[in-house]
Amino acid sequence: TATEWARLYIEKRRQGHLYASIRKNQSNVEHYAGLCVSLIHTIRGGTKAYYDRRCEPIKDAWNASSGEKRLKNTEAILNLNEQFADTMRVLQELEKTYQALPTAHADLAKAIKCPKLDLEGIQELYSSTKRLQKLYDELKKTDDKTTKAEKL
Repeated sequence: TATEWARLYIEKRRQGHLYASIRKNQSNVEHYAGLCVSLIHTIRGGTKAYYDRRCEPIKDAWNASSGEKRLKNTEAILNLNEQFADTMRVLQELEKTYQALPTAHADLAKAIKCPKLDLEGIQELYSSTKRLQKLYDELKKTDDKTTKAEKL
């Protein structure tokens, strides 16, 4: 009985320290997530500017060409559009992930106090990371196909 009581006492103290640590760092997690979202917005703006810089010469070449050259320019703009759309999807999902992070972190503290609570923040973070993994896998397949096609 004494051994079990000691184990429970140590476990309770460990949980108390973990809870205090999570609560203490909540503002840091919120600040970090906010900075990451801000960075994603900056990257999104840079990506749009990059798209515009890459798109203009292709449009000009398309307008100035005909036949086979026009077909190649059409393929180039379609590939650029696809890359842009893929990048925007990844950035959008990353933003959702970082927005979910503070709530998930706060849910960890709630789980220590009451493990049976419905922890929506953790579920949202998990779902978002699964979607990111799926996007990554899809982009990897696309990149592998592109690389193989370029070698041929």
